[in-house]
Amino acid sequence: MSLVFLSYASEDDLTPSNTPGGWVTIFDQALQFELRRLKGVKLWRDRRDFNLPGAVRDRLSDVIKQADFLLPVISHDYNSKTYTVFEVGEFLKALGARNCKAVDYIVPLLPRPFPEDDFLDELSGLKWVQFFEPSAATSYTPFVEADGKQSEKFWGAVRQVVKMIEEQLRAVPPEPPKATVYLARAADEQIDFRLKVSNELDSKHCRITPRPPWPVSEADARAFLSNSLAQSQFSIHLLGATPGRELRSGLGGLSTLQLDLAAERQKKDAKFRRLIWVQPDIKPSDPAQKALIDSLENGERLTARDEFVRGNIEEFKEVIHDELARMAPPPPPQQVAAQ
Repeated sequence: MSLVFLSYASEDDLTPSNTPGGWVTIFDQALQFELRRLKGVKLWRDRRDFNLPGAVRDRLSDVIKQADFLLPVISHDYNSKTYTVFEVGEFLKALGARNCKAVDYIVPLLPRPFPEDDFLDELSGLKWVQFFEPSAATSYTPFVEADGKQSEKFWGAVRQVVKMIEEQLRAVPPEPPKATVYLARAADEQIDFRLKVSNELDSKHCRITPRPPWPVSEADARAFLSNSLAQSQFSIHLLGATPGRELRSGLGGLSTLQLDLAAERQKKDAKFRRLIWVQPDIKPSDPAQKALIDSLENGERLTARDEFVRGNIEEFKEVIHDELARMAPPPPPQQVAAQ
């Protein structure tokens, strides 16, 4: 699946009555409609306005790292928001890790005229798509009116965005992942460690599951996790002081739930392994989490194919390297030259 990240300032989605549901929402709906013809391409946007508290920032970073395309909605508000600048920076870091060029994967969107000299430096020089038509030296005709009415030119611009995405997907055949790895959702205090592990997996050209967005109901979220595990060759679990909770679906007790779902996966696949890490100095503040970690340390919840590490994160990364090496296909036999 390819993920398209729509990045925007909340002010650019206001209606004349100063309520949400403006240009960004109209574009979002139109783009999702047009993207249906591209198999396996999904659009993601965050519908909240926030000032990047730590946990939100880290979750957002996790989504951006997995995005394939960035669509920034250019405006003065976009340049002044902490979170939009953050999104651009994080996406560029992810592109750098994949040795990809911004010009191929970032498509700026211009709802109205905006001087290129005023673009964020990181977005300057990219090919943008405009959603207006100049009608005089100092005026323009927008493709979306203030009342939300869209012109045919608006739909033409939306299709241009889709075409640019489609052409890039066809131009660069995706490198097959070395492995598909289930990286369990961690509690908020473990996010930094999860990002370190995620970066390590990215550097090894692994596909990481589960990929956002999460479903909105608990039942669908459980099925979503099980399906993600079914696609994976092994799972990684980073346990913190609390069990973790996914806010979108309301799913709680994530540490235990994901370990149990991975154990079910083990029963169906003799090669599937769980790699479990606990920070050496962690002191669980939640009784259920303490009981879970105790049951792992005494071996009660471990299977013969589990790897349990209570040490620093660098030691655990070596365990991940070993697992990837174990999964690698053997080198082809060397041919002996004829005498």
